[in-house]
Amino acid sequence: MPVWTSLTNRGIKYQLTLAVLLCVSMLLIISTYVGQKATYHVHLKGKKLDISTRSKPVNSFSNAGRKVWDKLKKKMETTTTANEQTAIASYEQKTPICTKEPVPDTILQMVPPAFLSNYKNPCWYEKNLPTTRWISADALNITKNNAHSQILRCLPYFMIAGMPKCGTTDLFRRLTSHPDLAGDKLRKEPHWWTRKRFNADVLNGMDPFLYYLRYFNYGAQTIAADTAKVAAGTFHYKVVGEASASTFWDNSAWKCLSENNASRSEPDFVTAHYIKHLLPNIKVIVVFRNPTQRLYSDYMYFVRNTSREQFYIKANKTVASFRECVEKYSLRSCAYRKWDGGIRINIGIYHVYLRDWLKVFNRKQILILRLEDYHQNLRDNLRKVFKFLKFRPLTAHDENLIVRKEPANTRRESKAKLGDMMEATRKLLDNFYRPHNEQLAALIGDDSYRWNTDNKKN
Repeated sequence: MPVWTSLTNRGIKYQLTLAVLLCVSMLLIISTYVGQKATYHVHLKGKKLDISTRSKPVNSFSNAGRKVWDKLKKKMETTTTANEQTAIASYEQKTPICTKEPVPDTILQMVPPAFLSNYKNPCWYEKNLPTTRWISADALNITKNNAHSQILRCLPYFMIAGMPKCGTTDLFRRLTSHPDLAGDKLRKEPHWWTRKRFNADVLNGMDPFLYYLRYFNYGAQTIAADTAKVAAGTFHYKVVGEASASTFWDNSAWKCLSENNASRSEPDFVTAHYIKHLLPNIKVIVVFRNPTQRLYSDYMYFVRNTSREQFYIKANKTVASFRECVEKYSLRSCAYRKWDGGIRINIGIYHVYLRDWLKVFNRKQILILRLEDYHQNLRDNLRKVFKFLKFRPLTAHDENLIVRKEPANTRRESKAKLGDMMEATRKLLDNFYRPHNEQLAALIGDDSYRWNTDNKKN
């Protein structure tokens, strides 16, 4: 009797499912690198899943496609081929931002709005606002100024500009509880300045600036509603803000802009220049953290199915690659490059980005915090932020409510079980970041930004 006839129906289904998953994986990898347009259909438990690839990396899958891919990865052996490793790495990374020829950026061509003098937040009234696509009819009724038949529009009064895995989510959530912040539905991580305004797939034909304004529609509604309750000319204290952890450091799309010379190895114009043109009085908050710990936390957050040993191997390789880069190019050039594979080592070279921002903004407009201090004395650091933003004083009760909120975005339980990084990895990264930390401490004028590498919890 042939062997296959002795298999149970359950065994046949299992093997067929595994075979289908393996075939789909090969098709996905081939389509990713060959760039062919294709649509694949997979039947799992009676459900038809569509996985479409259109010259995009595998991270462009739908939710159904993600489930198939995740299930496949669990079936695969721990040792993968070079092609499979490349496909998985590309799945974890962002879609490339700029794939077309550089074009003039509309921000520098814009005349900034004439902000209202009796509003703390940068707001203005605007006529002929598109209604259906950008703001609902109900919202228009709320934000309409009866005397002028205009719509109140607002840009952010402040932004939390960085850094990733440095407590920005926790800080932003606590800020949204302050009564001076207009509305509690502000969104974190719009990434408009660094990514979305260049991405045609995201904009989908929408005007980039109007796309950004829609993040603050709810806040504008709140401010306008308060305006209607008080006498004309009253000063309005409520503000809106945003928090994108990429704003301070990510200029990977700089060659998209014709203001920069694409033949050079580093940009003349960075994100700070464009923000300054539109929002000259913006208040910027940036949180730094021991870059060794930041990198490990960043890797563990974004990379799946990994280990401390794999982190060491990748970190060692990336350190070597970065040092090769600075032998050929400037440190600034290498810091503004995109480093893939889950090891975003450039983010921790804080002094490069801070220098660029200080060339554009007054030092008084930038508040710098250390995550370690924020954790050790949350109340005092929040007071420092509130004072910087010129928020009105809180009652003791309201302050306690903000301080006692549950911490946000802590390490996932599955990753926490992996423990801290290997000691060899720590030494490698501490040695790499040490001269950069020293430059940061000198630039800020605070030796605590050298970080005590003997303290493993830093």
